[in-house]
Amino acid sequence: MSNLYSKKAHSCSKYEGLLSVLLLSMFVFSILFLVLPFAEGLLAVGYNHNRSEGKTINHSSSFILIQIHNFGAWVSIQIHLETLQSYDERKSAISSLLEQGYNEYYFLISNYQSKGEQSKVEDLLNASDNSPLRLIAILLPPSEGGENGNYNWAGWIEYLNSLKDKHPSLYGFVIDDFNLFSSNSVDEDKGKNRKDHHDDANIKETVDFMVKSHLDKALQNKRKDLNFFPVLYFEGMDTNDVKRSFYNYSNGIILASQEYYNVSDWQHNLNVFSKVFYNKPIRYVIYTTPTTSFIEQGYSPPSDRLILVTMSIANKAHGIDGIIAWRNTNNHLMSDYMSNINNTQYLSFVSMMEDFQLKDENKSSETNGLYSSIPSLPLSQDKNNNNNDHDKSISKNSDTPGIGLSGFDLTSSTAVAKDMRLPEDYKDVVILSVVPNGPAAKAGLNGTVLDVDDNGYLIRKGDVIISIDGKKVDEFIDIIKQMEKKKARDVLDVTVNRNGAIFHKSIMLELPPSQL
Repeated sequence: MSNLYSKKAHSCSKYEGLLSVLLLSMFVFSILFLVLPFAEGLLAVGYNHNRSEGKTINHSSSFILIQIHNFGAWVSIQIHLETLQSYDERKSAISSLLEQGYNEYYFLISNYQSKGEQSKVEDLLNASDNSPLRLIAILLPPSEGGENGNYNWAGWIEYLNSLKDKHPSLYGFVIDDFNLFSSNSVDEDKGKNRKDHHDDANIKETVDFMVKSHLDKALQNKRKDLNFFPVLYFEGMDTNDVKRSFYNYSNGIILASQEYYNVSDWQHNLNVFSKVFYNKPIRYVIYTTPTTSFIEQGYSPPSDRLILVTMSIANKAHGIDGIIAWRNTNNHLMSDYMSNINNTQYLSFVSMMEDFQLKDENKSSETNGLYSSIPSLPLSQDKNNNNNDHDKSISKNSDTPGIGLSGFDLTSSTAVAKDMRLPEDYKDVVILSVVPNGPAAKAGLNGTVLDVDDNGYLIRKGDVIISIDGKKVDEFIDIIKQMEKKKARDVLDVTVNRNGAIFHKSIMLELPPSQL
């Protein structure tokens, strides 16, 4: 032991020098970390344009396989191809998209029987037929199309087949919100909507509507070169029914997440979905601008670092072969990423930002909006600028403290109960997610965790809130009402069912970060 200390003493000056270098490096990285999330366009400086596919790079002793081949623009607000009047304008806009790095464009069509929409689609396809840009039509479910939507799936398939016969640029179509909710009562025999209802008794899962309106039978007549992608959400319901009824008819899936301010579990969830939909290519939606639900919940626009981390996680997840930019296609981070996808220096920087993001999520809850109460039903992302009426059950009282969780009413649907292996008539509120280091997390509550069973189907595990302060909880609104009686630093006594075990927790409420 004495010899060891002697050797350390003799080499003290050498280690002091190394320590100085280390401290200087840490200082430089700290400055980068603080400045770059707020510097517009800074990430593009000093990187070369290199997009060769399939390259493997080494970063921090881990290998990152570059597997993203497709970059899509979802109804771009900067280059809205459908609204352009002339052929030359459309050709010029298509060239701009291709120059930015996009090779897919998602466009909305709500009624194939409308002569005006037919004409716009024909003009769009004519302009893109001799270009590398692939066009993908967005079809709306009742949750977005409403009572005036066209849900004659046999007619849709016949129409899209005829377009594909004439236009090679038509790559396929998507149906939005496929595992979310249809908020309208539907006449299944006619394939049309009855009177629009907004009460909980008439809420149905979109996939249930799709089955009963015979989408699966219509898809049997789809051309093989016409691709179909259902849009699914991590937080969605009846995902297993999507697999059972539509796996064989889909050419891949499009994934999105409503919990966009917490990426800690994203890679796990992406891997789970890639197992549930084994051998199906996945395209992942990147929110580059606030959605309706973000605004209603008081969220700030997605930060630069969060967008970068989202792309980094999507790139490493098994089965992901595409990224879709939602609406704001001119976001400089998307441009940087597409231009430098195989630049090792750039990707090392992105990986470093991912480490910072994950560490921050584990130690802090300082992101704006994370304490906002979530309504009892998942909100539609309103991706196509439809003016839907959402259930506004969020408390607007600025004095109401936050609890730091989002939840779902089991009374609204049996789908989550089935996924959690609970009785279908089970009530109470499932905790979908908890804010890292928020009140619920500090009390030891957990959000649902996705997994795959032995047969390849999705399962959920997690906490179900049974009662608060001794009062039975049937719906999320019961939690909100109890919170409205509280102030910051008051305590909620919560009874929870965690995978069959009943226990009690005390949650000390806090003001949302925006009110501190």
